[in-house]
Amino acid sequence: MASSAARPETPRPQFARAKWWTLNGLWKFAVCEDKAGCPSQWDGEILVPFCLQAPLSGALAQLSAQRKASLGLKEPPLAPGLRKDLALWYCKDVLVPRSWFDGSRRLLLHIGACDSWSQVYVNGEALKDHRGGNTRITRDVTKAVSHSWKRRRTSANPSSEDVHATIMVKCKDLVSPQGLPQGKQLVKGYDTTKKHQPTLYSNVTGIWQSVWLEAVPSQHHLLRAPMTAQPDGSGWSLHLFPEICREDPARAAVLDATLYHTRACVDPPVASTRCTFPPGEGDSASSAVCLSIPPEAVQLWSPQRPHLYGLKLSLRAAGDDEQEVDEVISYAALRTIHIHKDQILLNGEAQYLRLVLDQGYYPEGLWTAPSVEALRRDIELAREIGFNGARLHQKVFEPLYFSLADELGFMVFCEFPDWNGGCSNRWEVSDEYQDLLTSEWKRTVKDLHNHPSICCWGPFNEFGPKNGWHHHRGVGGGFQHRYDAETRRRKVEKHRSFVRRVVQQTRQLDLQKRPVHDSSGWIHIDTDLWSFHDYEQRPKQFSDRLAMPQHLVEGRQGEPLFVAEYAGVALDLGGPYGLNPSHLLAGYAGRSKEGQLPTDMEEALKRISGLTQAIYNAEDYTGFCCTQLYDVEYEKNGLVRYDRQRKFPLASLQQIFDGRWQKGRWQGAAP
Repeated sequence: MASSAARPETPRPQFARAKWWTLNGLWKFAVCEDKAGCPSQWDGEILVPFCLQAPLSGALAQLSAQRKASLGLKEPPLAPGLRKDLALWYCKDVLVPRSWFDGSRRLLLHIGACDSWSQVYVNGEALKDHRGGNTRITRDVTKAVSHSWKRRRTSANPSSEDVHATIMVKCKDLVSPQGLPQGKQLVKGYDTTKKHQPTLYSNVTGIWQSVWLEAVPSQHHLLRAPMTAQPDGSGWSLHLFPEICREDPARAAVLDATLYHTRACVDPPVASTRCTFPPGEGDSASSAVCLSIPPEAVQLWSPQRPHLYGLKLSLRAAGDDEQEVDEVISYAALRTIHIHKDQILLNGEAQYLRLVLDQGYYPEGLWTAPSVEALRRDIELAREIGFNGARLHQKVFEPLYFSLADELGFMVFCEFPDWNGGCSNRWEVSDEYQDLLTSEWKRTVKDLHNHPSICCWGPFNEFGPKNGWHHHRGVGGGFQHRYDAETRRRKVEKHRSFVRRVVQQTRQLDLQKRPVHDSSGWIHIDTDLWSFHDYEQRPKQFSDRLAMPQHLVEGRQGEPLFVAEYAGVALDLGGPYGLNPSHLLAGYAGRSKEGQLPTDMEEALKRISGLTQAIYNAEDYTGFCCTQLYDVEYEKNGLVRYDRQRKFPLASLQQIFDGRWQKGRWQGAAP
């Protein structure tokens, strides 16, 4: 549905319906005491889907300096979150066509993501609350809206063509003494006065992904359709496992699945099939569907040729051709990805990963890209420099990013914002933390399952004591000296059990059997990739480090070796927030005079090149991830500035990252 609102594009390109409309745009907002209930007056208007702290939302600009100070709020950089005693409220009046309430449709309200606790109210009726700021919230608002229509039918204007509904959303920042998953968001107690490398950025409060309404048939509608592709003789087969919701479980449903050669779904079908969901107990059901693709129609997805097929799914009640159909337009790809010994194979061919770290931050929108073009630009920028993929770091990116990566042939690690804001808490997380991460990560894997660009899942980052249980002497204090031996043993086993449980859950949910990277860097418990992080700034010492001392590979059983973070070479050229204050380092300083921050572009490029060459020369590695694509606020170690303006000549970066210097078995593997 076309709209002039902010971010008007389809929020779920891989699961699109015709009957939807965006609620992005201006909403009323208010920040008030949590215990005060619904606000009696509003602070102004906020532009959804941009969060409270984002300049594009316009919210903080409407508050006086005195009011912002009383609420503990300020603009980026390093914008704080909402205090635990405060709540952020949204309000929007909408008009829904009365024809949608003839009993044949359900009205669903979707919020792409809202950080980090929320509750929806429709016409004053409170719906189920939601914990976690990274996954889609869906609420059936049919009854709440239709009650309003029924009341209006008896009013002075019963012939109105539209149904009025007031939608309100209450948001809070979840807090816990031990910390909850929040990624790189700034936390209370983070000392910005000391000379250090800033690794946390502005906080995100409230709605930060699109909001929309969607109409689905009340009898039956599709919930999701996980898929996986496999070679099948001389052709390929695409296996679908659709899940449906049905109002009457005693009534069967029929699903027609049609595959097209292009995403437009108008060319002659490549393959089609029909399956029946038999009557059964419960309000949901699933069944398997197989589409056989003949050899002449097979085009595999790869970074060089990212072919996508159009897919149309049509669901209706069995035996009733007149019944309204739930139709979903999607797309699919033919590709396999798996581990073979110490290599990652895409469609049976070994891949050398040249990844870049992407934090998913924008000066104007923080966690929300200002436009589709901005999302596309970041992928194209990385590809232009020479990278073939990215680690999407400490954030669950929006579905549209993954669809663009699918389209452009960009391989990504899908990760979770598991940081809880405390280095000393990284190995003794609370039960509340575990419950929240487990439930949100499960929804993340299920919602993003079908994107072919995702080549690896990564639920944790730097999880556990730095450099291993027995070698930790780093940030957060010595684990060996904090507790007695029995307490340490108990905490370590609880930690290991939690990681194993999350990894096993991921493998069970993923029908495509992608690699699972249990924790990027430091400690590995159950992993398909063996990685480490090292910000040594001296190429010679870094090269020695790549030999991997035995204590860093203890337990490795032949998994691919991967340098998951390195470089972080700083060059402060200003950007949206100017040059850094003297007490904040722009990047990693190293361990000696030789390893201090570079003074100019030439020195920075020489260092980046030397560190990357060291990885190319270590032929046992299957790739690297360079920190990072762009500066973020006061962390100015990106390859471009925070506003995406260039810091280095493009040709110089291409020479480093496009793979021309890959060695040994990887020589010539660059696209």
